[in-house]
Amino acid sequence: MSSRIQIQGSPVYLHGANYPWTINNGKDNYGLDFGANTFGTHSGVTTNRAQVEADFTLMEDLGFNTLRWFVFTDGRGGIRYDDNGVPVSVSEKFFDDFECALAIASRNKIRIIFVLTDFLWLRGSRAEMMMSAEGRQALLENIFAPLFERYSGNDVVLAWDVMNEPDWIINEMSAGANEKTMPLEEFKSFVKSVADAVHASSRQLVTVGNARLASVNVWDDDELHLDFLQVHSYNDMLRNPWDEILFGRNFTDLALKRPLVIGEFSTSAHLAFESKSSVEISLHEYLDFCRDSGYAGALYWSFNAVDKCGRESVDQLLRWKERITLT
Repeated sequence: MSSRIQIQGSPVYLHGANYPWTINNGKDNYGLDFGANTFGTHSGVTTNRAQVEADFTLMEDLGFNTLRWFVFTDGRGGIRYDDNGVPVSVSEKFFDDFECALAIASRNKIRIIFVLTDFLWLRGSRAEMMMSAEGRQALLENIFAPLFERYSGNDVVLAWDVMNEPDWIINEMSAGANEKTMPLEEFKSFVKSVADAVHASSRQLVTVGNARLASVNVWDDDELHLDFLQVHSYNDMLRNPWDEILFGRNFTDLALKRPLVIGEFSTSAHLAFESKSSVEISLHEYLDFCRDSGYAGALYWSFNAVDKCGRESVDQLLRWKERITLT
């Protein structure tokens, strides 16, 4: 089994960043990039096109070939609900924003992993919908499946990520207390349903934004029909009992059946979090490690500095691009 992801029959190393949501007029646009939102406004990609185009131009210059971009997050944007809070369709202007994003990415030769939902869905007012089988089925049938079918032939869409960091909302995996959670088997059933819907209409890939190395084996399950795995690696996660150390470990040592992408990492996490066990690793050191240790790619968090982890050095990224070959 190749440790690289196959794109049109060739192995490709994914190099890029999380572009999780835009910064629109100086404001955090979490969950609002695609379509009208539940606040009765619209601040999607089409309202901020010049900035998004500038971002993608820079990312192409940095040698990025892949981005990870959140779509529906906690359900606040892009979805129209009925009076009972059940998803019935994508919201007004959703397709305008989505197609604008695809066109910009295509011009800059960047593929996108679209993250369908975020674990924060279970921290908000729509948690009960996600926790019910009926709600998840409506989300799949009325929102996701039409989206998969409409863009089944679009090469910009590399993959669909079912949820960002579900570790934090699954009964058997959550490190949090007194939070709303789901049983693992229920969530795995949802993952399989999403994967099957994608594969029914396209050759696009499916993944889950698994947070911790300690739980990556949960998703390396043939019955889920996932195409590649993820782990999100931060220096603050080295604090027990959150996670195991990834840096310095070869992909083959993990004995996984599917390629593994470092879906999020931050070499500046030691600056952002107080942790005695955090270690300082240079950006070049980390990028070299990911590429040379058999991983399928590495996407740093985050391009537009949406939180205290900040943004990796553009100068350092350019220097790394100049001295490597992505194979």
